[in-house]
Parts: sequence; structure tokens; C-alpha cells
Amino acid sequence: MSQTLAFTRYFANSESEGSDPCILRPLGWSEPAVGILKLNSDASWALDACGIGLVVRSHDGACLGAASLAASGDSILVLEAMAVKEVKRPLRSIQKGKRSTASSQSYFATPAALYSPKSPSAIAASSRLLKLLRRGPPSASGTTTATATLAEKRKVERAKKKQIMEQLEDTNLFWRALFSLYVMCPLTVLSLQFLTAPYGKHVQPGWGPCLPAPLAWFLMESPTLWLTVLLFPYGHNCSNPIALFVLSLYLLHYVHRTIIYPLRLQFSSKIKPKGFPLFIALSAFAFNLLNAYLQSRSISHYANYPSLSNTGLLWICRVVAGVLIFFWGMKVNISSDLELVRLKAQGGGYKIPKGGWFELVCSPNYLGEMMEWLGWAIIAWSPAALGFFLYTCSNLGPRAKAHLQWYREKFGSDYPKSRKAVIPFIY
Repeated sequence: MSQTLAFTRYFANSESEGSDPCILRPLGWSEPAVGILKLNSDASWALDACGIGLVVRSHDGACLGAASLAASGDSILVLEAMAVKEVKRPLRSIQKGKRSTASSQSYFATPAALYSPKSPSAIAASSRLLKLLRRGPPSASGTTTATATLAEKRKVERAKKKQIMEQLEDTNLFWRALFSLYVMCPLTVLSLQFLTAPYGKHVQPGWGPCLPAPLAWFLMESPTLWLTVLLFPYGHNCSNPIALFVLSLYLLHYVHRTIIYPLRLQFSSKIKPKGFPLFIALSAFAFNLLNAYLQSRSISHYANYPSLSNTGLLWICRVVAGVLIFFWGMKVNISSDLELVRLKAQGGGYKIPKGGWFELVCSPNYLGEMMEWLGWAIIAWSPAALGFFLYTCSNLGPRAKAHLQWYREKFGSDYPKSRKAVIPFIY
């Protein structure tokens, strides 16, 4: 559907008193008179790209130029109405002899001064109109912005993004990777009954070359940042505020674990940290690749998050509970890590940590991290988030038990017998 409008400017009589400088009338299929410009407006509508356009033609149908405007609407009918309205707007401002009061974001809201009666011809006026449409409206600073060019760039970017999303059809890969994560949980618990990962206080010779511990932590945790940032934009939820909030908590933890924690290891103690076996670092790197892929794709594409207007009381209560658990766990995790680093900085070998949650469990840093991911799983409410929490428990639970055994063997009766491994009074 298109609407055709035309205006005729009577230059010879425009200065005379009482003359009307603009006559606005609809055109039929008959050929208009010489000097009349035809303004054809139309609209296009799709889920990922919408817009309205304007074509200026001479009286004999020759195209003098065209311009387009990115727009948003619920249907093609809405956009058609917008197209007609935007074309009429500058013509009305000419007719009234004053500047348009339309939004500065409108391509078609042009100053009436461009169509003064002193213009040499209607064609010259149309060329000025199209020039302004392509450049965009004047900015507050008096300079013009390339609005039309930006709109075209955004359209191209949306098309590229849609193409990448279609190429990134990974339903089978995602669910297989998620199944693998759940299978890894019991396998990890079983393997750690017979083997303790040889890093930190459990480091042992015979595991091949080692990396400096701060560098190893940075490299093996890094996929949680760069891979997540790369994948997240290509999903249906990438602009959903709830999805962005869930993602921000995930990244908050890993900014600390990937950047802040290694820097603290490097600079908080004069004692050089023990080496970290390259094999263990590569294994952790591979796991973080898998998990970063799962969590980023789950949040951005596969999880079902409501809009903010559709959240109910039960949803709000669940999210608030999850947030409280997450930040409580983060506090316990970070404060316990700080205490352990402080003891190392004193020199003289390992010491028995005291105070706070260390009075109840051997590894409150692991307890805090487990609680972080429990709270996050409650917020995210997805199979991928639950799988990550279960794997965290499968990995850190047995390691906390190995820590407890190590402390008891090293310090004997000096180590408090009432302390559990990771869960107060239970485990």
C-alpha cells in the first residue's frame, strides 16, 4: 500500500498578499501538471527489520531521489500509517510557514525555510529535502548527524546477526554438552575418591611441567569471560533485562576469579607461589570452555525468561532469595581466600586458619563458592545452571575432604577435631 501526495509551489505569486505558497492535494492516476512533485511513501515490516521510505518523483514520473527511515511497529498497518504521517509532516510545516515541531529523530521533520518561496524551482526544493533526509536532522550542537547512514548500518548489522544466529543453530550440540556436564558429576566424585588434584598444598612431582600459579589461574579461567562475551549476543534473550542480570552475576564471579585472584596471589606475598601442573590447567581450561558455552547459550538462547512486566510475586521471591544466597556465598568465598593468602604472606609454612567460618569447616572458601552457584542456579532457573552447581559440589566437596585429611595429618591433635570438611556439622 502506498499513499501519493503532491504539492505545487506558485513561485510567481508567492510574494503577493493572501496567496497560498503550498497547495496540498491527492493525486490520482492521471499525469500531474508540470512543476508538481510526487511524494510516494511506503513501509516494510519484518520481525528483525522495519522501516518506512520516501521517493520523490517529477511530474513525468522520473525518480529525483529517495530516503529511508528505520522504524518500529507492531504491524505493517502501523508502519504504513507512520509513513503517511511522516511525509505529510514537513509539507504541513511549509504550509504553516514555520519549522516543524516533530521529534529531532525524524528524518522527515525538516525546517520550512528549505522551501521558502524564493526557491528557484520545486525540483531544487526536493533535492534539498532528500539531502537533509540522508544527512539526518540538525543536532543540538548545530552539526548534522548521519542518521540515514547509521540506520542502514544497523540494518546490515541486524541482517548479519540474524545470519550468524541461523548458522549457530546448535540445539543438538547444546543438549549433548549439557548431558555431558551431568555425566561428569558422578564421574568426578568417583575419581576424586582415589586421586587428589595435585595443585596448591597437594602439589606433587611427576605431573609434568608447571606454570606459575597466578598465570595458570588466569589462563584456565579465562574462557568464562571471553567465550561468554562472544556467544551471548547471538541469542533471543540477548536484550532481555533478566537474562542480562543473570549473566552479570556469572561474570562478576569470574572477573574476580580470573583477574583479581591471580593478581592477589602474585603481589600479596613475597613467597613465590607453588607451580601449577600444566596438565591440570589444560583440563580446567577444557572444562571452562564447556561450561562457558553452556551457560552463555543457556542464558541468551535456551532459557525462558519473562519480561519484567510479566513477573509475579513468586518469581520475585525466588530471585531475591537467590541473590541473597549468591552474595552471601561470594562474601564467605572471598573473605576466606583473603585469610588464606594473608597466612601465606606471613611466611613460615602452612598454618591453621582460625576465625570466622574456619571455626566450623576446613574449607569455607569452597563452601562459599558452592553457595554462590546454588544462589545463581535459583536465579537462572535452568538445567545448565543446576548442572553447574552440581558439578561444583562434585569437584569441591571431595577436595575439601582431602584438605581436612591433609591438615589433620600435618598438625595432628593441634587441629580442631570438631571441624568438618565443607558443610558445618554434616560433612
